[in-house]
Amino acid sequence: SSRPFADAWRPLRAALRGDMASAPIVSLSLLLCFAGSSTAALPGPLKSSEVGRFGGLDLASASVQQFTEGDAELVDVASAAPAPLHVRLQSLEPDGPLARWLDGLKLHIDEIEQKFRLISFKAYDIVCTHLAVDRVMSKIDLPSQGQSTISLDATGLYVECTGQWSASGGLGGGVSVRLDPGAVMSAQLGFPLNETGVPYKVNVPRCDPKLGLSVGLSGSIFSWLLNGVIGLLKSKIASDLKTKVCTQLTDLAQYRLTRVLDMLNQEMLGEMLPPSTPAPGEASIEARALADGPGAPLVGGGSVDWTKVDTIRAIDWIFEDMLTAKEINQILVWALNGTGTVDLPGLATPITESVLDLGGNSKLELSVKMLNLTITGVDGIGSYQPVTAVSPTELSAMLALGTPERRSMTAKGYFVVNITSSDAANPGKSSQAHEHVQISVGLTEPSISGSMRLLLNEDVLTSKKIAAQWLFGAVGCMQDALMESPRLQNMNVGITNVSEPLTFTSETQGRLETDLAEFANNLVHWFNKYYLTHLPKAIARISTSSEFLAKINSLFAGAIQPTPTGETRCMAEKDAAAKVAQDFPQYADWNKLLGGSVRAAIDAVADKFFEHQNTTHVVKPLEQLQPVSFDTNEIHVDVTPKELDLDGMSNIKKLRVLMPNLDDETALGNSVRIDCSQWRSSIGTKFDVAAKAANVLWHSSSEYTLPCGDIEVGLHAKFDLHRALTLPIFGPSLQCMLTPFEELAVSSARGALQHLLDLTVRVNDGRPSESPFKELCDSYPRLCDRMVAVGKSDTGLAKVNEAIAELIKDAHRNCKLGASAVGGAGRYATAFGAGTDDGDDDATGMSPNVVALVIVSTLVTGVVTAAAVYCVHASTPKASRADAAGSVGSLATERWRSGKLNDRVRLVVVIAALALSLVLRTVCLFCLNVATAHAQVDAEGMGGIVRLDLITFTFPSMVSHYWDAKAYFSSILLALMSGIVAYAVILSSLVALLVPMHVQKSRACLRLSILLGRFPFVDVVFFGHLIPILNTTQRFPLGLSMQLANEAQGGIYVGMMAAILCIGASHHIHGYLPKRTLLTSRPQRVWKQYVRMVLAALSLIGMILWLCADYFKVAFAELAGDVLSSEDFSGASLIHKTISNNAILGLVMIVMLIVAPIVQAVVALLPDRLAPQRKAALQKLGDAAILCDVFFGGFLAVLRDVDGIANWILTDRFGGPCDAAEELLGAGCIGLRTTPMAVGFIGLVLAVIGSLGLILMNIVSDLRESARSATPQEPCLGGTFMDATSGTLALGERSSEA
Repeated sequence: SSRPFADAWRPLRAALRGDMASAPIVSLSLLLCFAGSSTAALPGPLKSSEVGRFGGLDLASASVQQFTEGDAELVDVASAAPAPLHVRLQSLEPDGPLARWLDGLKLHIDEIEQKFRLISFKAYDIVCTHLAVDRVMSKIDLPSQGQSTISLDATGLYVECTGQWSASGGLGGGVSVRLDPGAVMSAQLGFPLNETGVPYKVNVPRCDPKLGLSVGLSGSIFSWLLNGVIGLLKSKIASDLKTKVCTQLTDLAQYRLTRVLDMLNQEMLGEMLPPSTPAPGEASIEARALADGPGAPLVGGGSVDWTKVDTIRAIDWIFEDMLTAKEINQILVWALNGTGTVDLPGLATPITESVLDLGGNSKLELSVKMLNLTITGVDGIGSYQPVTAVSPTELSAMLALGTPERRSMTAKGYFVVNITSSDAANPGKSSQAHEHVQISVGLTEPSISGSMRLLLNEDVLTSKKIAAQWLFGAVGCMQDALMESPRLQNMNVGITNVSEPLTFTSETQGRLETDLAEFANNLVHWFNKYYLTHLPKAIARISTSSEFLAKINSLFAGAIQPTPTGETRCMAEKDAAAKVAQDFPQYADWNKLLGGSVRAAIDAVADKFFEHQNTTHVVKPLEQLQPVSFDTNEIHVDVTPKELDLDGMSNIKKLRVLMPNLDDETALGNSVRIDCSQWRSSIGTKFDVAAKAANVLWHSSSEYTLPCGDIEVGLHAKFDLHRALTLPIFGPSLQCMLTPFEELAVSSARGALQHLLDLTVRVNDGRPSESPFKELCDSYPRLCDRMVAVGKSDTGLAKVNEAIAELIKDAHRNCKLGASAVGGAGRYATAFGAGTDDGDDDATGMSPNVVALVIVSTLVTGVVTAAAVYCVHASTPKASRADAAGSVGSLATERWRSGKLNDRVRLVVVIAALALSLVLRTVCLFCLNVATAHAQVDAEGMGGIVRLDLITFTFPSMVSHYWDAKAYFSSILLALMSGIVAYAVILSSLVALLVPMHVQKSRACLRLSILLGRFPFVDVVFFGHLIPILNTTQRFPLGLSMQLANEAQGGIYVGMMAAILCIGASHHIHGYLPKRTLLTSRPQRVWKQYVRMVLAALSLIGMILWLCADYFKVAFAELAGDVLSSEDFSGASLIHKTISNNAILGLVMIVMLIVAPIVQAVVALLPDRLAPQRKAALQKLGDAAILCDVFFGGFLAVLRDVDGIANWILTDRFGGPCDAAEELLGAGCIGLRTTPMAVGFIGLVLAVIGSLGLILMNIVSDLRESARSATPQEPCLGGTFMDATSGTLALGERSSEA
């Protein structure tokens, strides 16, 4: 836009480099310079009421130039000729702003040197001031043939220049030059027309300057003489000046202006006219176009793949498939109240700036700034294509305006032109002029389309940056992500014709401004006459040309460049945060954020939409939709919408969301009013549900009948803008997005909506329709009653606000440094992703490497076994038995001493079993998960669709969390029996086998191992109760069911294996003890036999009662109690439910709670003389395997602690929602109440008394028998030694028989 200004200035500079007589050309050149820049770069607007008269000319009724017959085919309105000049005169001052600016302008003239024969003359330090132009009158003649002309008459020209002069011989002094008052410049530019009626060159038919020049010299003795000579030659100087001015004007027209005309013809007509002679030093158009050509494209990896960006796909789906051009036009009509006019604010920065060096220290600055842009006809969209990804790196879009109702679009731009002159010698002093102008044009059916290559580094683009960095430095942040400058791949601009010609309007304040505005408007008339009809084709041709694309891409490359590697142009986070604090108030005023004209347009669209939408059936737009996919950890489901029916939407009389309040900057209102006086509105859908894995394809449908009534909900929201703008754009959790709210509460709720949950769903064709909410309330009335009661209660609103306040507190506590730092989890943290998804770190279990565990366990077991065997072998005496008769060794040593291979192999196996038991116990306690809990949602015919892992825990985390859940009894019992007792049993057996000690001590250690070996099975007892209690399946409408399940993991099974190995090894070691020989015999007393029989009977009777009668009851409380019913358990039902969930645990419970007690009781009832050896073996087996006493202890622990355990399992994952439910509904997620039931509980007590009594009697009997027996190498009661290999067995048998 500055090129005409520069082109006009060049002849001025060239003229000033000539002789001194050319100085007055400054005024004319400056005038042409200003006029040229005005036509090319000045714009501005006026209303029709502001049209006035100037001089004696009625501008509003000026004659209209008509188009030729050939042009009429392109322009379909007879009045499409240029409109007259519109001038608003605030005052008709001779001394207007522009005149005052010219008067204050300083021009520094370059040094002038001339030689006259032997005399050399030089003028320097020339400064011209007080430029003046009184009037500039213009006139145009626009014929269709021959030559068009533009006449200019400038009157009242004046300028005065002062400087220094010097001549040969040392002469010199001051010089002053000025135009005489009344100077006039009159000229005419001619534009000959070719055979097509288009100007092809510029000439000067008339040039008649009337310029008088006064020159004065001073500072020399000869100055008076020279002044006299100049006075005599004044007429000659004036004649030469006229010749010089006309010559310069002719050169300007024939070369530069003709060349500009050539460029205009080439662009507008697409044809080459005979080129004019270029001015010296000027490059050709083709050369410049080639110089501005595009460079080679850059290619980089890691860029954003636009075909995979969900936002681009969503835009394409919404605006192309869902909203047609007709629907968008209707929305625009509603939003703009039918005017079709939109006002766009201007730009903060000038659209063009030019700086012109005037010589010396002076410069001239020209800037054009757009104040406003008004577009009429935006509601006439004919077709469009939203932003679409045509390739991973290329985006395209298209927009075409023009409908039968509104074919044209009119654009009016309002601009201000600022002209400033400054002198570096006086930096504080400058002269300014401001001109307001308007340019308007009307286009018929305009369209634009194109595609752009845009490479953005995905990692850089999505890196952590706060919102303020993008707000204040979006360009720099985008440049950081750019991998190359944006490149326009193709572009096409089309216009059918011009509905309103190009019009130039100016606001003027003085006569000179008015004259220049008239001259600019005459130039616009000239353009409209000869080129307006060619404008559509020219625009299309230029937009598709390679030179245009090269120029645009060159501009992109210059203005938008990627940030060099290792640098950043995005504003620093600290600086952006500081700017937020400086530029924004801390707390938001919702009137400014959510009010204004945009909000009014949105509400108008909503009102009109509901007013006109009574029945709408949408099918075709949905046919192009891709399925909406839902991926869970169980299944992949595709949902494809088929039809959408909106029936009776006109019943929605009002819908307002987040409406600001003018009286309260923190208040937001929400309201809806639905009228059901005539019929009920509804939204119906049809969709397909497909799950390939389950081989399911459902044709489903739903209908939601809108509620009736009127409700208003007010919100109080104190929003911290500073905190909001310092949150990261990418990645903040949902909880941390709440941190900008200092306060958030429901301030009021008035009215009510009836029939709020009226929904009907048909899951699949052929299945009956269901009303899920109604059926839910029918099935679980207590749950619905609780929700209704909370909504009706006076405290309901207070509870909602308490829950919201707690959410805000948690957000502030857990996001102290924005979303980048999350502290300890608060009450609601896990509900919003602030904590771990699977609970606390120590309760999430572990993912053991099973292969590695097996290998390490095997190696450790082998090393321990090898070390033990080596020690046994090394400690075994090599002397004969007779020589070692006095030594005392361990049981293993004595066994190894026999030297028999079979005995030694068995010994190695026993040692390996104990070592493996020790390793397995350690693995099950510290390396494996003990159990897990999960919830799963199943759909009928589809199977599992969602699985939520609630918690997975190891033994230490289980004990620790039981303690935290106040399940103290259970925590102590588990730690004692599965930990301490289990290790004590294994170590006791190892000590009895490997440590040299007295036989009686070895026997005591083994007796302890066998007696306590049952206690580590306490895990079986616990989960044998928890699994039947907590494992439940609940049915819901639509064929859905939810299952809560607890599952034993590897730690339980490995622990059971360790206990079994230890018990078996202990029994085998017991066989290594020397056989006891009774020295005295005492018959069993009759009362003891009766006691055994009574205890056995109690055990059997109690077990039968326990199995057949209910022994405890479980009642669910809180929200779970509204859904789940209570359940009674007998021993048989408990074992049955355990087997159905875990067969291994169920079988272990059958063996240790039913089979072992029966064996124990039967053995006690059998007479002593019947198979005493088998009876003794069965007795030992029963005592070792029976679990009644451990079961009873575990049952009491579960009875007391199951409520805390259930709460811990559920709230570890859903603590936040459960706390919120408690705040809102007055009930937590789950509660459990367990109550013993008389008959079954008494039976369990009797069974425990009977089995435990028999065990104790057997222990006492064994102790007394040990006191009355002797072993080899052990003193007998009579003081003699006995040898088991030489008659001891026979003596023992005799004693036994006796």
